[in-house]
Amino acid sequence: DAFLFVTAAGDGSCLAVLSDADSDVGQVAYEMTLLVKRVGVHLGTAPRTDLSSGG
Repeated sequence: DAFLFVTAAGDGSCLAVLSDADSDVGQVAYEMTLLVKRVGVHLGTAPRTDLSSGG
């Protein structure tokens, strides 16, 4: 058993963490929040445009 945490981490980005079932879910969520606050601005991605010319 395990937990999967997913949270927004910047414009167009997300942070996902997989943890053991016996982990402290509150601590994991707290640490994810701290990480996103520190690096979230660097994780944003610009919208992608299709530059192919049909070939």
